[in-house]
Amino acid sequence: MKQRFTHLRSVGLVSISIAAVLVLGSITQPAIATPSPQPGLFGNQSPTYDAVFRQSLSIVALKSANVIVPASAKTWLKEQQCADGSFEAFRPTTDGACKPSDLVNYEGKDSNSTAIGAIALAAIGEKALALKAITWLRKSQNHDGGMPWLKGGSSDSASSALTLLAVRTLGIDPTTFTKNSKSLLSYIRSATLGCGYPVAKRGGVAFQTSNSLIADDLTSAQVAAALNSDFPVSAQPVYSRNVRLTCPGTVPADYQQLKDVVAGYTAARLKATNFKIPSAFGTGTDWSSTSWSVLGLVGAHRGLAEVNATVEVLKKNVNAAMVGPSGTKEPGKIALLIMVATSRNESPTSFGGRNLVALLKGTLQ
Repeated sequence: MKQRFTHLRSVGLVSISIAAVLVLGSITQPAIATPSPQPGLFGNQSPTYDAVFRQSLSIVALKSANVIVPASAKTWLKEQQCADGSFEAFRPTTDGACKPSDLVNYEGKDSNSTAIGAIALAAIGEKALALKAITWLRKSQNHDGGMPWLKGGSSDSASSALTLLAVRTLGIDPTTFTKNSKSLLSYIRSATLGCGYPVAKRGGVAFQTSNSLIADDLTSAQVAAALNSDFPVSAQPVYSRNVRLTCPGTVPADYQQLKDVVAGYTAARLKATNFKIPSAFGTGTDWSSTSWSVLGLVGAHRGLAEVNATVEVLKKNVNAAMVGPSGTKEPGKIALLIMVATSRNESPTSFGGRNLVALLKGTLQ
């Protein structure tokens, strides 16, 4: 059975199967040559696996805070887009054609980069370019209705959620995004844990469908956001009422009911973990998943007590929540914290005593 693996959990986006771990030999980023400077890119970390992701999150976060996006940042992103509208995780040179999706070497055009890239392009007013990205995503959808990370690969719920988030943000009816009469929504439903699982797991979403589903916290939070909101998640009323799956019964097919079930899982999971989602790899708190959980619940209008408690935890731990394993500030993490702040009408310039906007802009190359 394939399991969730994340190259860079810091941005909460990039995901591949356990097969890639075996190919790469470990769960850490392989050693690579020192990259050349990338004027306009947020962050000095290696761009190989997450450049477009962190750039897009940073752009969307600045827009959510009503901050002008630097022209160099917008130019960098637009130059990364492939001729057919897709994105790779990073193109060291934009002179030639993009690499096709490569299921052997785990590189080339991918749906995660393309979905979040489309959202960022829309945020800076480049709707035509954003719709071009959506067109590529449509062509990459699998016959089970789900989205693969790399075109031609197996569907997964994280890629499906990010694509759904892009579709909603562009104002496209998600029920029209189908393949073989199956939709992103129907795939996500098939990966949602139902009454055959322990109460604590019900409503959680597995990374991929299998005979025995395993709830994934980051995937569930991204699904909760995608089922309910566009991106960034705007400040809106949040209610205390949480909904868990009624058993005996089945996972609801109606997406409004499905979003309540997934949000109910996310709220319960936050409460059970003292409002700090643990890393899937046993290395302390996964702050990105924690931030995504807030965004998912706010988008779902659910979990008021859990949202408030988690925001306070993020404030108290803001210094840890914005750095990666090496101890350096990561733009993707800072961007998520900015979006958490703006989704709750908190000031991102004084969140936990830190000016997140200045810190993010300070990472610009």
